[in-house]
Amino acid sequence: MASRSGSPPRTRRLYLQVDAGCCFDGIDSVGFALFVAGMAAATIVRALMPRLMLLKLRRDVGRVNAGDYRFLQNFVAAGIQGEVRELFIAGPPWRLSLLVRFDDWADASDGTRI
Repeated sequence: MASRSGSPPRTRRLYLQVDAGCCFDGIDSVGFALFVAGMAAATIVRALMPRLMLLKLRRDVGRVNAGDYRFLQNFVAAGIQGEVRELFIAGPPWRLSLLVRFDDWADASDGTRI
């Protein structure tokens, strides 16, 4: 594309310099690498935590259904059983909040679900 005067258009170059040291003053490359590794590890642990907690809760509920806990013997003796359906986790690890959806049922003597 030619300009109005017939000469070729001028090419403009834009150079952008970013000073990334403003947030990490005093941190060398090893310190920065450790910081990034720590953030990655925290992200992975946070992603795995709901799955691990759900696995543990389901195992514990299975033991309760089998009558394994003394403080829940009346619960199990009545034939009430349950299952952990969902687990919701919020907050940082040091102030974690858990919400568990637990569905329970019992079977009557004729086998119908109550």
